[in-house]
Amino acid sequence: MKFNAGITPKAVIERLTKERDPIVRRNLECVLRHQEAELRGDLEGIMATLVAEPHYHFYGMMDATGNIHSSEVKGREAVRQMYVGSIANRAAELQEFDAYRVVADAFSVAYDGWLRVPMIGKTLIALGYDAEPNAFYLNEGMHWTFWKFDENGLAVGEDIAFDAKTFIGILDRRIEID
Repeated sequence: MKFNAGITPKAVIERLTKERDPIVRRNLECVLRHQEAELRGDLEGIMATLVAEPHYHFYGMMDATGNIHSSEVKGREAVRQMYVGSIANRAAELQEFDAYRVVADAFSVAYDGWLRVPMIGKTLIALGYDAEPNAFYLNEGMHWTFWKFDENGLAVGEDIAFDAKTFIGILDRRIEID
């Protein structure tokens, strides 16, 4: 399966062309640098956009029994390891996020849209699915991300929400990655 990962930063770039406030521009530029580093698989580039002790929250992960879970990744080393896994599993470079809107102010950036991302079976196994550990499965649906920034324009972290329905039938969406 092919992904059009190049569309991921499109909405942030478009929003940047219209923004005049220097603080809001700084925040949008940080998000853009982060997105571009993810697409390149550039771990150090990703980490350079974050505060010393970032904090991530994930919402809407549905386990195999239909329960919805939230999780968090807190601290520099834990976030680094999360991205190491994301880069190794190619999820960071292949994600295709078509944002509908980008809202930004001096403290945050938020966007929502349609996400297509390959999920490795190991992740699904951790949620109780009977997946093949190294196979990929398509997670596709609505996605929301909220970024918070410190006074220096570095991301404090992300709050990421998935439409839990995207996990329904995910084992039927096994894909081959090019």
